[in-house]
This record gives sequence, C-alpha cells and structure tokens, in this order.
Amino acid sequence: MKKQATKIKICGLTKEKEADYLNQIHADFAGMVVFFPKSKRNISLDQAKKIKSALLPEIKTVAVTVSPTLAQIRQIAEAGFDLIQIHGDPADLDIKTAKSICEYTSKFSLPILKAFNVSDIDSYNYWQSCPSVAGFVFDAAKPGSGKTFDWTLLKNLPRSKKLFMLAGCLEIFTFVTSSFISTFCTSAVSLIVNFTLSAVT
Repeated sequence: MKKQATKIKICGLTKEKEADYLNQIHADFAGMVVFFPKSKRNISLDQAKKIKSALLPEIKTVAVTVSPTLAQIRQIAEAGFDLIQIHGDPADLDIKTAKSICEYTSKFSLPILKAFNVSDIDSYNYWQSCPSVAGFVFDAAKPGSGKTFDWTLLKNLPRSKKLFMLAGCLEIFTFVTSSFISTFCTSAVSLIVNFTLSAVT
C-alpha cells in the first residue's frame, strides 16, 4: 500500500502579509474564515480575495464557514476558492440540509471539507457518502479553541481515500510521537495537519 505524504493546512489568515508565511513554508492549504462574525478571524470576502491573490498558486484556498446558506456557498464559489470547510451544529445541518448543500456545491464543482468536533460526529457516515465531500476536519469539542482531543476516538471511523485533517493544539512533539499519527502516515489515507495562524507565528 502506497504511503501518503502528510500535508499542512493553516487557517485563520486575516492579512495579505500573512500569505508570505505560507508561501515561505510551502503550506498545502490556506484557510480563511468568512461569513462568521463571531470569530475574531472572520474577514470579508473582498479581503479573502486579496489574500488569495498573494498566495502561491499551488496553495489550495479554503473558505472556512459555519452553517453557510446556499447564497453564501454561491458567493464563495464565485470568489474562486478551491474548497469550502463547513462547521455547524447538527441541529443546523440535519440530513435534509446536508443533502441540499451536497447537491448545491456539486453545481459549482466546489469540494467540501466537512468539519466535526468530537461531540457531533454522528452524521459522519452521511457526509462520507456525499460525492462533493473531499475530506474531513476533526477538532476538539470547542472548534478553534486550540485544545487537543483524544485522537483514538477516530480509529473506528469508516475510511476511504478522502482527506483526513487533524486540528487542535498540534504541538510538534505530540505530532511526531503519536502512534495514531504513525498509523495514518503508513496508510493510503491522506493525512493533513491543521494549524491556526496564531499558533505558528
């Protein structure tokens, strides 16, 4: 079985000059929070476009959202993002809503990164079956808190070739020494490590 390279995703960009950090380290993905004013990292779509233009073309751009409306998804697609990352309370993203999102994003060829925290993983199987979903982001109970979580909770999840992203206070020592990470890095599953910009600058 071919070993997959571990990739790096950095979220929370708010300024054009921050794109330089990602260019210098050759990050694989860059995330920007949009349409979520509650986040201190939230930026306008116009600002996100400016940051996008400052990134190397090989860095995939990700619009990070929380329970986005279909109109917001359309705006994100038209802005030229490579992927949309979707967080949300299960009450806001029930199966009917999830189906609508999957169908709508496919119209724009906009792949989804479905984000879960350790307490809302029950809908994983549905999102796994959605053709528009390119991968998953797994975070602590409070997403964006920087807190780590028990990665072994993910061991029994059904897997495919879709991307697997780990988030939450990923210290280098923990990353290197985790037997769970080692398992993933020797499998056919693509593992991506997700950092927030404040943790690396």
